[in-house]
Amino acid sequence: MSRIHLVQGDTRPQVYVQLRQPGSNDLLDVSMAEVRLKFKRWNNETVLFELIGVLLPGTLQANLVDADTSQYLTPGSGGRVRFDFITGNLDLPIGRYRGEIEVAYSPYHSVTPYPRLQFILREQY
Repeated sequence: MSRIHLVQGDTRPQVYVQLRQPGSNDLLDVSMAEVRLKFKRWNNETVLFELIGVLLPGTLQANLVDADTSQYLTPGSGGRVRFDFITGNLDLPIGRYRGEIEVAYSPYHSVTPYPRLQFILREQY
């Protein structure tokens, strides 16, 4: 998995993911769930902030931004989710961070079965 490069103090890029059933290649229907990205320092379990994913219709294409919306018309039914950073999220020291995706089907049922996303935060030039 490649690292996602971020700029200190920025609100870009948007992060797109396509969630699949753990252990298979089948798409995960998250249309009735809340998908969160918990942002943490590289070697620390403390959550610095949490992003709530925007459920999107369709499936991701090879460039990881564009979508095929000919199927999975209900947002999230094809596992497609976008995370948007907001002002202040990335006002952090430069360095390595990670993101943990959590799918919450209810307040009492959530799963985090996915590999952690890797981030590098650099200074703004």
